[in-house]
Amino acid sequence: MFKRQLKRPSKPMPEYKILPIGTWHFIAAVMLMIFCVFCTGEIIIYFLKLDAQTENVAFIELGVIVALGFVLSHLSFMVTRGSVFCYGLLLKYNRICMSVLVVGNIVALILGDVSTAVFAAVGLALGLLAHQIYLSEKYLEFLDFQEVAWGHYRWNRRKK
Repeated sequence: MFKRQLKRPSKPMPEYKILPIGTWHFIAAVMLMIFCVFCTGEIIIYFLKLDAQTENVAFIELGVIVALGFVLSHLSFMVTRGSVFCYGLLLKYNRICMSVLVVGNIVALILGDVSTAVFAAVGLALGLLAHQIYLSEKYLEFLDFQEVAWGHYRWNRRKK
């Protein structure tokens, strides 16, 4: 069985805080991404509805939105547990969602579906705001705090 090698954290244990610096940035980014992910799911379904052969679109729509939401919630949870790797995945996930929304916006404008294009543009704007928050200084301080605090927790809980 694979055992992860734990390293002693180089930084001292931070002072306990109920809401560390950057918590509100984290919450704002997650809330923006929830709506961005919903818009991304709807654009994916829009692409599926362009094909006349697609049946049971409601089940596919539910599955796509649940899967996208599960990925967002898992990555966000792991960020709160000090995973820097999941922070990188969260940034990539944000960029993938924005890419799907850009393509969906272009396709909707080419086909003349203005309401879907506006929907994709709103999702893209929310995704861009979330991306800026992910790269902000306060969010990175939050990530650093979580990494150090959970690193000390894991180090103290190891089997000696």
